Amino acid sequence: TEKSPKAQKVKFDPVTTATDQTNKTAWSEWIDYRASKGKKISEAAAKKQVKFLGGYTAIVQQQIVDKSITNDYQGLFEPAALQAQFGYQQAPQPRKALSHD
Repeated sequence: TEKSPKAQKVKFDPVTTATDQTNKTAWSEWIDYRASKGKKISEAAAKKQVKFLGGYTAIVQQQIVDKSITNDYQGLFEPAALQAQFGYQQAPQPRKALSHD
């Protein structure tokens, strides 16, 4: 009997975690930035980061990513204006979906 070749491990691609609420340009820039630093984004982290970004408009998502890259941060953080207004521990409120009645 022949031995079957070892199963190929499927490599996780964080791009696939983007949702309709994700600014895909900003998300791709973040993934590329992390890769350039030799830091992979785990599947669990990618899902949490996409959910975090999805609580903001596309413009604010871009600002979050831009600030993290500019300051060489390892993570994504709530915009300073929102931290001051609502307190650091408060999570952003999800945006309401538009009704198409």
